[in-house]
Amino acid sequence: MQAPCSPEIKQEHTHWDFLYFKLLTLVPFFTALAGFWKTQPFMIIPYLLWLGVHMAAVYRALCAHCPHYGAYDGKTRCLYLWNIPPIYKARPGRQS
Repeated sequence: MQAPCSPEIKQEHTHWDFLYFKLLTLVPFFTALAGFWKTQPFMIIPYLLWLGVHMAAVYRALCAHCPHYGAYDGKTRCLYLWNIPPIYKARPGRQS
């Protein structure tokens, strides 16, 4: 049995797609910040640093393989990042 295929596969994300996804991901982010603020406010800075290191690693390891990486006027436009210039060399193809 085959999965039903859609004749219209999205090739390019819109800014509204990005905002919708970010609104969904901001809920756990602000929940974590509120929890840290209530219990251990000094942990907010390490949490934000951890998020920054994590995003840099994801941008290097995963985004460099994506076809959206630097494809729109030299900017990356996807569900995760919007209008971010490519920092690393693009590595098209499968991840190794």
